[in-house]
Amino acid sequence: MRLLSLALALGLAAASCPNSCSGHGTCGSDDTCTCYQDWVMGDQEGGDCSDRKCPYQVAWSASPDRDGNIHTYAECAGVGICDRSTGDCECFEGYTGKGCGIQTCPNDCSGHGACTYAEDAPFGTVWGDYYTAKSNSLTGLGTEAVTLAQAPAWDSGKVKLCVCEPGYTDIDCSRRMCPKGNDVLDERLNLSNNWARGATSIAGFNGQNSDNWDPDCFKDFLNKSFALTFTSKMNQSYTTKPLVLNETNVFNISKAFSFDVRKALVELPNYVIDDVDVDCSLQYVHQNLTSLYPALSCLVAFTGDTVMGPQYLLEVETDECLDGCTPKLENPGNVTSMPDIFSFVKEQVTADYNSYECGRRGKCDYSTGECECFEGYMGDRCQMQTALI
Repeated sequence: MRLLSLALALGLAAASCPNSCSGHGTCGSDDTCTCYQDWVMGDQEGGDCSDRKCPYQVAWSASPDRDGNIHTYAECAGVGICDRSTGDCECFEGYTGKGCGIQTCPNDCSGHGACTYAEDAPFGTVWGDYYTAKSNSLTGLGTEAVTLAQAPAWDSGKVKLCVCEPGYTDIDCSRRMCPKGNDVLDERLNLSNNWARGATSIAGFNGQNSDNWDPDCFKDFLNKSFALTFTSKMNQSYTTKPLVLNETNVFNISKAFSFDVRKALVELPNYVIDDVDVDCSLQYVHQNLTSLYPALSCLVAFTGDTVMGPQYLLEVETDECLDGCTPKLENPGNVTSMPDIFSFVKEQVTADYNSYECGRRGKCDYSTGECECFEGYMGDRCQMQTALI
């Protein structure tokens, strides 16, 4: 009897969970392991809890579930292999991040751009694609690239793309941009229009509601400053020196101020604007059917050879910019509570010249960003005809 009892006792002592759950789980009454979080055995729960579990992310694609959803949660987002010894995903090419949940950008944007989430990428970084905000003309919208609200989707925070720096383009920002210009053999669209470029109206620098036509209202503009930013079709931005309306007689300043604005624009670096016409005036503008606002309005027409064809809209800079800032804007002409509401930019006259890469009379060398003009043409954008072919 004593020997039988000893044998029974030894049998009970030998019963336990596999490998004592490797120290990564608890042993249940049925001798099976309940693993701690992030521990498994191979691809299954339980076992001896000796392997690490890798992060789960919304799958880029997976076998459909019963509802047909192919974006279920999957280990390594379905685009990587789990290293069970470390719990890290070894992502396939084109994917990165914890659990392979983020796309990489092509060629890391070739060193000439920023890899940005698709929903955060601004609209208007490529010439011609600017947000017009036509539904509300009395706003600062329509002046620069903007980020447009996107509805949340399965790929939010996952898909990335390149936003190229000025002078570069293509999906991986590997291609240099060449100058654009007018095809010298192409007809203008409107031969009777002397304002032959995209003209721009700029208005609003005090925001005081007034139905009073007293010219003293316009004195609110005196000694106020602002600046203009011009972005070329190479996506290079240049900001003018501060423009200050500092005359004392409100009836005689329009012509002088128009000269100041034109001078500031043509003095921008690299001859980015070689010629421009400016016509500024003090006038009242309608915000709605009942309210009038005193406004400074400037009509700007791009007339030079380097700015032929449609152009980006100008930007009105009215944020205070003090010591150490360029351009330095003191006492800017804005409304402190709503700095953009009373400035607007819109296209007044569409361009009647065309705009093509290398003027359509040459080929772009995308490695250098220079035009190789066809025989009989010359110029940085092949805009000049040298001989009849």
